Amino acid sequence: HGIRTDFYCPDPEVKKERMLLTVGNWLRDYEFAKNVYQRLLSEDKNLKIVVVAMPKMVECLKGISGLRCQSGISDEELRDLYRCCSVLFLPLKRFTANNSLLEASACGCKIVIASDFQENSYIPADYLTLCSMEFNDALSSIHRAIQSVTNHNLIEFIKKNYSWEIVGSMIEQRYRKKHASDRVKQVP
Repeated sequence: HGIRTDFYCPDPEVKKERMLLTVGNWLRDYEFAKNVYQRLLSEDKNLKIVVVAMPKMVECLKGISGLRCQSGISDEELRDLYRCCSVLFLPLKRFTANNSLLEASACGCKIVIASDFQENSYIPADYLTLCSMEFNDALSSIHRAIQSVTNHNLIEFIKKNYSWEIVGSMIEQRYRKKHASDRVKQVP
């Protein structure tokens, strides 16, 4: 699993906005997120919340004033959202391969993951915030993340572990090692 860290990267010209972003469709719990979004927007009129997902996944969010739902956007538009948002919030039913986590991390987003099934094999816990799928826990975690500073070590961690160059090199090394051992087994 890897991403283009030359594309998904911070832009020093882009100033972070007071914005919460949620990206994705599968295994997202938008019913849970709905209550969190409503409370955040009622507490902070300057906060922007943007959700990028297929329309059928976010039907429960219709009618929330101050919430913007988008779908079918380009990679550039998504990257620009990552670059300007202050926090990526992922309300996850379960963890799985997660491009939005890697892309947002590479762009310098602070990350809050709400899940009752926490499995952070991608990124060490000290680089992000993991909380339960409990309303007050999620709210306080998001509030803390909005107030904190960007973790530049996370950006470097993603480059060193998930750039396509690194992932490609690891796969090539494993292939060559396996292929070489297969040849040795075939020699009479």
